[in-house]
Amino acid sequence: MCGLHRLAGHAARELEVIRIDASEVRSAEAGRARVSGVTLVTAGLSVSPSGIGTEGGSGQVRHTMIIGKVQLVSMLHATSESAAERVYAEVKEQILTNEIAGGELISEGEIAARCAVSRTPVREAFLRLETEGWMRLYPKRGALVVPIGEREIRDVVDARLLLERHAVRSVVARPAAVIGLAARLRDNLAAHRRADAADIQEFSRIDAEFHQLIAAAGDNPLLSAFYVTLGERHRRMTTASVHRDAGVAERILDDHSALLGAIEAADADRFDELLAGHLVAVHDLPGHDLPGAPA
Repeated sequence: MCGLHRLAGHAARELEVIRIDASEVRSAEAGRARVSGVTLVTAGLSVSPSGIGTEGGSGQVRHTMIIGKVQLVSMLHATSESAAERVYAEVKEQILTNEIAGGELISEGEIAARCAVSRTPVREAFLRLETEGWMRLYPKRGALVVPIGEREIRDVVDARLLLERHAVRSVVARPAAVIGLAARLRDNLAAHRRADAADIQEFSRIDAEFHQLIAAAGDNPLLSAFYVTLGERHRRMTTASVHRDAGVAERILDDHSALLGAIEAADADRFDELLAGHLVAVHDLPGHDLPGAPA
């Protein structure tokens, strides 16, 4: 969870770090570093330039301070940049896994408290997420998580159809490639069946991996790399679908098994039809104008 860190070598204590960022780090002359006004509040520990120790002076635990970098503990992010990166990764993951749902309005203060940082790194993370299209910022109101729109779903599905169909037509022309891809997909499907559908984060990750394996087998690095860029939107769409209907998880497994069968049979036309039906059903997308979708 954001804001919880483990102090290495000190009885595995968990500490909640309150507002450690660039505003609390001051540089002294000649590049030597010191820390001003930083307190670890939950384990009875205090921080000084010489190390970390228990309050009251007993039981000192010394940790090396790296001059010029100010490293309090290896897991603590002492700079605004690293705090912003941590907040960015945490919030983005929660958007992708629907823990923060599309249409939800979140505030800098809420995320700052959750991640135990000041508002500055949160603001930097929000700006980056806005640039990537995951949220819209409204001054003095907060950040709106952009919902998944039908146009976005259709565009991602269209791209996936083009890339995966192209890859499979390349694969079926090479018998050795069919054998190799089928083996990798069988392993993926076995792992997917073992996964707990309630763990939507892991379930959606394995789902995305199944389709990425197909795209990568097309032996076109440029197209494969482009497909990977769709992975985050793919994961978010799948997560939303499983949240919407628990039966979608079983449908995904059954469809993947059928897609694997078409590849093993080197039947590209059958794969085309099955893939279109799979994407239309899983993402609840009207499919009458998708090429290859069942009527």
